[in-house]
Amino acid sequence: MLQKRFFLDNEIEDNVVFDLVAIHSPVEDFFLAFKLNEVLNSLLFKVIEERDAKDSTPFFNRFVWDQHSTDFVWELIANHFFYQEKEEQLFQLFPATIEKKSTLIKDLPKVDYFLKTPENSLTASCLSTIQTINEVEMAYKITDPKVKLNPNLIFD
Repeated sequence: MLQKRFFLDNEIEDNVVFDLVAIHSPVEDFFLAFKLNEVLNSLLFKVIEERDAKDSTPFFNRFVWDQHSTDFVWELIANHFFYQEKEEQLFQLFPATIEKKSTLIKDLPKVDYFLKTPENSLTASCLSTIQTINEVEMAYKITDPKVKLNPNLIFD
């Protein structure tokens, strides 16, 4: 009996249809979203996902602005997830609580947030406007296709 074999192409398609901006800022995600809404006239709102309380998988906060005129949305994504883990050690009366950090894009551990926008929609003036926010230390476009094609940036 003959069997059909299918071979999958293991190369990732290089069609990146979005721009990615790295933002370094020590503020909370909701405050940064508020400031971006102020300066860019956007309407970023928090995406709330139902999670099980016992689930320990990392959850990265995300803010979305869905533009009805286009099929693409703007997204503000946190690069870090902080969680507490109890560690019981020998000869200790109480378990020690240790705060740990998980990173969305491991290649850029110092970036705090990513702004994912439709391709060519974020102009140089918008980028300089983001940099004028007092709470933003640095903002720049990421052009490395290896980072932009990271599957962690796909949320749908």
